[in-house]
Amino acid sequence: MNVFELTDPDGDALTITSDGAGTWITCSSGDEEVTVGPFSTGALSAILPGVGSNRPSR
Repeated sequence: MNVFELTDPDGDALTITSDGAGTWITCSSGDEEVTVGPFSTGALSAILPGVGSNRPSR
């Protein structure tokens, strides 16, 4: 499983998680959270560098 997370100074976060089943994108702000997916990792990797790569989880 690969997990990439970006967080702004206010604590809002964008997380991209991919595994053998696909890729999910989660946005969170405070107590609110929205997750979409799964998307085809191959399709997303064409527009989002690093998705589906063999880089270690963070």
